[in-house]
Amino acid sequence: MSSFRRFRFHAKEAIFGIASTSVMNLATVTTVALSLFILGMFLLFLRNLNIFLDDLRNQYQITLFLEHSIGADHRRVILDTLNKNQYVVNVSLITKEQALNTIREELNNAGSPLPKLKKNPLPDTIEIYVTESAPFKPAESPYGNTKKICEDILRDTSASDKNINTIALRYFNPIGAHESALIGEIPKGVPNNLIPFVTQTAAGIREELSVFGDDYDTPDGSCIRDYIHVVDLAKAHVVAVKRLLEKKNKKNYEFFNLGTGTGTSVLEVVKSFEKVSGEKLKYKIVGRREGDIEKVWADTSFSNEELGWKTEKTLDEALLSAWKWEQNYRSK
Repeated sequence: MSSFRRFRFHAKEAIFGIASTSVMNLATVTTVALSLFILGMFLLFLRNLNIFLDDLRNQYQITLFLEHSIGADHRRVILDTLNKNQYVVNVSLITKEQALNTIREELNNAGSPLPKLKKNPLPDTIEIYVTESAPFKPAESPYGNTKKICEDILRDTSASDKNINTIALRYFNPIGAHESALIGEIPKGVPNNLIPFVTQTAAGIREELSVFGDDYDTPDGSCIRDYIHVVDLAKAHVVAVKRLLEKKNKKNYEFFNLGTGTGTSVLEVVKSFEKVSGEKLKYKIVGRREGDIEKVWADTSFSNEELGWKTEKTLDEALLSAWKWEQNYRSK
């Protein structure tokens, strides 16, 4: 083969190689570009999905807030205004002033001020009675978070095996002791709960009780909670276990509120304790404690009807049992 023909042959190979490389590079670039485009669209989808879910959560929060705070007519006016402007307000707030100001501000920003009503659409405070269907608020303490984690474990376990049946019992504020005064509560260190601090103050262990706030919109200005006797609480556990053993549960994961369904203020607790114990309790009023809800108690209608259980012990009985336990424990 002449050198000229060999040159033409090698030239063709070179040209083919360059063309092939160009095609491959173009295909690679196209593939990368397409991949980046798909990834970008996927990330945009996730972002929009997150915004959508946030909107749903916020809409649910404002609906729940309004349902628990105002009458149907006023609630309808505000929700219609919000929906008309396609604007969602996050009102997972505690005080009436914060909530009302937020609603007004956001509606003004949306170009549709809060309609003028004959009277203030919101009450001075928010009264919260908690049903089983109430949404969870993220826990603000490791202790509180453990309660949610326990429910998550029960729910997930039952979901993983339909033959495993579980019941979650949601305590409100357990107090008191067994009537024998042999079983009771001794917190480690300074008590974080009201009743042990009350009994330890009466016993001289603590100098005085601090009442956090007396300017709430309650009959005496102090916060209201749902205090349930620990014996009533124990009986509810027996009922729940019996329900599972007798296969009377309607789902393989159930949950129930355990409370009295009635709210009692901190100062009412103090007066009740002084009455049943005969002791004058030393206490002082201090500023509000951050994060405290003004009024909260259980809606126990579901647990009363479904479990056939309800509380029997009174607040006086609970406080007297707690005091007897404290005295018995300190006498040893």
